[in-house]
Amino acid sequence: MIQTFFGKKNINYKFMKKTLISVIIPVYNESATFSKLIEKIISLKIKGIKLQIIIVESNSSDGTKEQVELLDKKKFDIIFQKKAKGKGSAVIEGLKKVKGDIILIQDGDLEYDPNDYYSMISPILKGKTNFVLGARIKNGILGMRKFNNNFIKSFIFNFSHIILTFSFNLIYTQNLKDPWTCYKVFKKSCIKDMRFECLGFDFDMELLCKLVKKGFIPKEIPVNYISRTHQEGKKVSIIRDGPKAIMAMIKYRLK
Repeated sequence: MIQTFFGKKNINYKFMKKTLISVIIPVYNESATFSKLIEKIISLKIKGIKLQIIIVESNSSDGTKEQVELLDKKKFDIIFQKKAKGKGSAVIEGLKKVKGDIILIQDGDLEYDPNDYYSMISPILKGKTNFVLGARIKNGILGMRKFNNNFIKSFIFNFSHIILTFSFNLIYTQNLKDPWTCYKVFKKSCIKDMRFECLGFDFDMELLCKLVKKGFIPKEIPVNYISRTHQEGKKVSIIRDGPKAIMAMIKYRLK
């Protein structure tokens, strides 16, 4: 499937006018974290900023769907998918509802903290960039994934990340520390007339590659990150999703 798109923290910062930020949240089987995530987002208070919260629920089987159904439809833009087709599919659906000039993609599992919204949005509002990546970096060092009592899995994920990052930077002549982060913020105008094909986790790589090829070099902003295990609901798989991401990286470089 190919889609085409448009041709509790107080922060004392003043902007020229109120800016609408469209936050797209794809959710699938996130009952343990979804409600807490929404509470965090609606408690944010950033002067000059209004949030449009777009939730795309992909027919969860663990009670997440029921949590979404309880939300006030006047305060949220909610899309219910009949079938889970992948993160990319959910984000693509969410993009159809975007009203703001800036788009932020937020995973539903709370690995990424909404309290970092201001840090990521600010460079765009100040005119320093059109595209921001929330990099999992602390003191210049990439945050490593930690899987409790499973050193081998931790090593595989982290080593794969290093190799894939090197590959991306080589192929796209970049110098990014965390191109594989899922935390992305960009102006809506950046994806004007852009076509998307990837329906799974490889969507993140497709989006990054196409923005970079279009000349939008991302500014990396350090963000808080808490890795969760597959037992806690993590869905990305190095074996399944790694090759797809690599293929997307190569495919969109050659196109």
